[in-house]
Amino acid sequence: MDEKQIHWYPGHMNKSIREIKELSKKIDCFFLILDARAPSSSFLSLFNEIVGNKELIIILNKADLVKKNDLNKWIEYYKKNYKYIFSLSANNKKIMNKRILDILNNIKFKSLIPKFVILGVPNVGKSTFLNNLINKKKADVQNKPGITKRINWYQFDKNYWILDTPGVLEPKFELEKDKIILASIGSFKYENLPIEKVVINLLEILFEKNKNVSKYFNFLNLEEDLLNKINNSKVTEFDFYKRILLEYQIGKYGKIILDDLEKK
Repeated sequence: MDEKQIHWYPGHMNKSIREIKELSKKIDCFFLILDARAPSSSFLSLFNEIVGNKELIIILNKADLVKKNDLNKWIEYYKKNYKYIFSLSANNKKIMNKRILDILNNIKFKSLIPKFVILGVPNVGKSTFLNNLINKKKADVQNKPGITKRINWYQFDKNYWILDTPGVLEPKFELEKDKIILASIGSFKYENLPIEKVVINLLEILFEKNKNVSKYFNFLNLEEDLLNKINNSKVTEFDFYKRILLEYQIGKYGKIILDDLEKK
């Protein structure tokens, strides 16, 4: 077993958080992008600290990767404390922009040209969201964390300015499971992971929630089954485990939310 720890807090992240906190004083509203597969784990306590008493619009992105009924339960959960929350796939540009503008047009902002910030953990879809919102390809988009490392302003709908920020993480997590889940959805660089541990924990979560995943793996002796598959594959151990993570991220093992709502 690879005992390497998850290194999730690169040096530039501390600087980014300080800059965002300083800029938040001049911000009118925040877009918080959550991953629908991890509605709780991708909502860091740090975000509430940054937002304070400003307007907050929560977006559960990548909704096409989970079951609609399961996601609706999370939406109802968040509606208890937050006014604006909905789910979408950021790739669905037309629906996304209409929903966003409908909300913004109903908020009475004090500023003549309101300013917004996009918040979220790495690889949650912030850049895709931004590009669709401003109707241009301005932000880099790749399926890996750490692509956006600068803080940039963009204008959209002629009436608003929006600030794109790097994905951020907290220096400490209360639950080890949160790190496993964030690693599973791609918020950490694979090279920094104890990747075998992450994959085994991910598969156990998936099996607990959907027994049909057993058609891919033998859960009576999962570690031995994985080892046999590695020995029979033509790739390295690292690439084998990385492939499982990527397969989960595109929905091969089912449309499953990893977080447990009943434990909230």
